[in-house]
Amino acid sequence: WGVLVCEALLIAEVNLAVMRERDEYRLEHGRGHSPISITLSDMAGRTLGPVAQQAVTAGYLSISMVLMVAYIAKSGEVFGDLAHIEHSSGAVLFSLASGLMLYFGGTRGADLVNRWLTFALVGLFGYVLVAGGAAGDVSNLAYSDWSAAAGAVPVMFLALVYHDLIPVLCTYLGGDETKIRSSLLIGSMPPLAMFLSWDAMALSIDSSHMEGVDPLATLIATGGPFLGVAVQGFSVAAICTSFIGTSLALSDFTQTKLQRATDVFTDKVEVPVGVYRWWQRSGMKGATLIIILTPAVAIAAANSDSFLAAAHIAGAYGMTTLYGVLPPMMAWSMRGTLALEARARESRETSTTTTRWTGEQSDDVGPSGDPDWG
Repeated sequence: WGVLVCEALLIAEVNLAVMRERDEYRLEHGRGHSPISITLSDMAGRTLGPVAQQAVTAGYLSISMVLMVAYIAKSGEVFGDLAHIEHSSGAVLFSLASGLMLYFGGTRGADLVNRWLTFALVGLFGYVLVAGGAAGDVSNLAYSDWSAAAGAVPVMFLALVYHDLIPVLCTYLGGDETKIRSSLLIGSMPPLAMFLSWDAMALSIDSSHMEGVDPLATLIATGGPFLGVAVQGFSVAAICTSFIGTSLALSDFTQTKLQRATDVFTDKVEVPVGVYRWWQRSGMKGATLIIILTPAVAIAAANSDSFLAAAHIAGAYGMTTLYGVLPPMMAWSMRGTLALEARARESRETSTTTTRWTGEQSDDVGPSGDPDWG
C-alpha cells in the first residue's frame, strides 16, 4: 500500500506538470484550459518519448485483455456453480448478457447497473465479514508461511491499484495539488481496510497449513445456506463491477480507433448514406463489443480455471510495470526537464539584463528576443 501511494503521488506530479505545460501553451495561442485528462500514455510520451508512449499504449491494451479474461473466467466459475452448468458455458452466458447490456444500455445503463451492484457489494461485504469473523478462529492468524508471499504479491498489487483514475482525479480537482494529494492518501485507506479485513476473515476460517483448502469454500459449506448465498453474491457483485469498468474503458479506446479508421476509409471510398448512418449509430458499437469480448470469451472458455493465472500475469507484469516501474522513470525525466528549463530561463534573464547594460545582443538570443535552445 505504501509503495503504491508513493507511485500515485509521482503519477500525479507528472500529470500536473504536463497539464500546466499544456495550459500555458493553449493560453499563449488564445485558448483556455482544456477539460480533457492527460492520460498515462500522454505522460509517457512527454517524458520518455514516442516509443515509450506506444509501448504504454500496447501495455494498457494487453493488461485490459488479460483482465477481461480473468473476470470472464471467474464469472463463468461463479455462474456455472450457481446454475449447475459447465464453467465455460457460464462464461459465455455472462459475456453475452454483459455485451447486450453494454450495447443497448451504453455508458448510462452500465453506470446505473454498476451503482446498484456497488450498493449490493458493500452490504454483502459487511454481512460476510461479520458472519465469517464469528465462524473463524483468531488463533489461525498466528500461522504464517512467508514462502507463499511471492505468489500473493501480484494479486495484492492488482487489488490495490487505482492509478488509472489519477488523470481523471487531477482534472476533476482542477489541478489543485493539495486536494489531489489528500485525496490519494485518504481515499486509498478504505480499500486497504477492506482488503485487510477480508484477508483476516478468510485466513481465520481455516488454518493456512492445510494446503489445497479454500477458506471461503469452508465458510460456504459450514456457515449455512444464506451465508453461502451472500458469499456468492458478493463475488458476483465484485466481478461484475470490475468487469464493467474494464470493458467500458477498453471499448471506448477501441471505438476511438475504429472511428479514425472509418474516417480514413470514407475519405477514400464512397459509402451509402444509410450504411454510414447505421454504422455510426449502432454498427460501430456492436463491432467494438465483438472485438473486445470475442477473444476474451474464447480464451476464458477454453481455460475456465485461468482466473488466478490471468490475475497473476496482470499483477506481476502489467500493473507492476505501468504503475510500479514507469512512474519513477517519468518523474525523474520530468524533474530533469523542468530543471533544465529553469536554468534556461535564468540564463535568458541574465542575457537580457546584460544586453540592457551593454547595448549588445547575446549570442543565445534570437532576433525575436527568445532563446534558441535548438
